[in-house]
Amino acid sequence: MQTIETLLDEYGESHRNPFNKLLHWIAVPVIVWTVVALLWSIPFPLDIQAVPLNWATIALLLAQIYWFRLSLSLGLGLLLFNVIMIQLTVIVAQSAVYPLWQIA
Repeated sequence: MQTIETLLDEYGESHRNPFNKLLHWIAVPVIVWTVVALLWSIPFPLDIQAVPLNWATIALLLAQIYWFRLSLSLGLGLLLFNVIMIQLTVIVAQSAVYPLWQIA
């Protein structure tokens, strides 16, 4: 596994353009939410009412573990982001006229 410093150096090299940075701040969260919502829509074999256990939460948990292994501060930032993604998905799924996968 590459170190966080190596990953961030590579990222920094390829993202110096201000327009590219702005585009990433907008597009990446939208893409991540779309993936979360699509994974959320896939039927899951277990139905536990107290906890939203599904393919999306499993994927987010695995990503969370990965990022915490790289960096505590980035892991904490991703944790906040993941909670927002889950909340947004739940809100859209409960209030949408169309199925979640179609909105995603």
